[in-house]
Amino acid sequence: MTSQSEARTPRRPLSRERVLRAAIDLADRDGIEALTMRNLAQGLGVEAMSLYHHVRNKDALLDGVVEVVVEEINAAVAPVDGTSAQDWKAAMRERILTARAVLLRHPWAPALIETRPSISLAVMRYYDDLLALMRTGGFSYDLAHHALHALGSRALGFTQELFAPDDLSPRTTAACRCPTG
Repeated sequence: MTSQSEARTPRRPLSRERVLRAAIDLADRDGIEALTMRNLAQGLGVEAMSLYHHVRNKDALLDGVVEVVVEEINAAVAPVDGTSAQDWKAAMRERILTARAVLLRHPWAPALIETRPSISLAVMRYYDDLLALMRTGGFSYDLAHHALHALGSRALGFTQELFAPDDLSPRTTAACRCPTG
C-alpha cells in the first residue's frame, strides 16, 4: 500500500512565464476567444484565483501574451545580419518575413497586438532594430520615421484590414465608397 504522499505527483509550480506560455498554447489550439482566466486555470490544473498571483487581470495577461509572442519574433530575427549598407534591404525583408512566419504560428496574435493600448518593450526593441537597419542603409531619422509609418503593421509581419472583403454592409460600403453589386 502506498502512502498519500507517494501517490501524489509533484505539481509544477506556477510562474508568470508558465501562465503566459499556457495562454499562448490555449489561444493557438482554440483561438483567442477561448482564452479566459477560467479556461486557462483549468488547463493548468489550478483554480482561477491562483493566476492572479502572476498576472494582475485579463488585460495584463493579454499584454504579457503579446510580449512573449513578440519576444519570440525578436529571437527568430536576431540572427539576421544587416550591418552593411548593401545588406540592409535584404535584412529588412528577411526580418519582416521571419516575423510573419512566427505570426502564422499564432494566427490570433496580429489582432491582439493591434488592440493593446500600450506598446511593449519587446515591440519597441523590434522597431528599434528596424530603425537601425534603415539608418545603416543611409536613411535620416526623419525618412526612417516616415518609412516605418508607410510600412505600418507590415513591418511586424502582418497587414491590418479595414474591413473583411466579404463585409459589404451599407455602412462599410459608404465608408469606403465602394460600388456594390
